[in-house]
Amino acid sequence: MWCDQTAASNDRFCVSIVEASDEVKADPEFSPSSWLILREGPNGNTKPVGKTGTVGKVMADAVDGEWTHLANRGWVRTKIVQPCGGGEQAPVDNSIG
Repeated sequence: MWCDQTAASNDRFCVSIVEASDEVKADPEFSPSSWLILREGPNGNTKPVGKTGTVGKVMADAVDGEWTHLANRGWVRTKIVQPCGGGEQAPVDNSIG
């Protein structure tokens, strides 16, 4: 895993939401602005709490196994995000939710 954050951590870190896969985009119900389900807890059986699309850089505050918590939003699969890199940090989009 690329990050040693845990569900108990309060440290925030930058992640980028990756582009939807071709398989996801092929779904007739695909919407670029709402293809990613945000969940209440770190597993696929928890209640959906919202949706988002590919929005670029956002703040996360925890990783629990294969799940990453987007700060003040919900949990997504860690494979859907990647750590922000490079020297200069791009602005973080705080409007998703």
